[in-house]
Amino acid sequence: MRRLHQDVFIGVGILIFSIIFYLKTGTMPSGAATFPKVILTTFGLFGIGIALFGLKKSKYKNEGVIDEDELDIPTIKLPMFSLSIVIGYVILMTLLGFFVSTSIFVIGFMIFYKIKSIIAISLTVVSLNLFIYLLFVYQLNVRLPQGILF
Repeated sequence: MRRLHQDVFIGVGILIFSIIFYLKTGTMPSGAATFPKVILTTFGLFGIGIALFGLKKSKYKNEGVIDEDELDIPTIKLPMFSLSIVIGYVILMTLLGFFVSTSIFVIGFMIFYKIKSIIAISLTVVSLNLFIYLLFVYQLNVRLPQGILF
């Protein structure tokens, strides 16, 4: 039975993602759309490359030349958990604001990665928020998302 390597599906997915969002840049002002178009074109080319290498791997795997394990649930459990935390962070940012949600996010990840020192966690959260505030809010006048708290 001929099976395609998982990289083919990943490459095609990246290519479709790039095409969809490239088309959405048509509604942007021309100057502002240049950078996203360049990035999405590059991203799409990488997707094509991944798909082509995946086809090559499929051929070799079907011929028995290479023996490569496929992705399974235990392998992707940690990255998918991290992705869900990041999605939660983005949702929290709209509700609680940038600094509160960033603090919760950093504390959560530090605890997840078994950093137990309260001093290390506190210094990291305070210094990160202070750095972001001084650089982006104070110096560059960037407006960060504000939630219901502040």
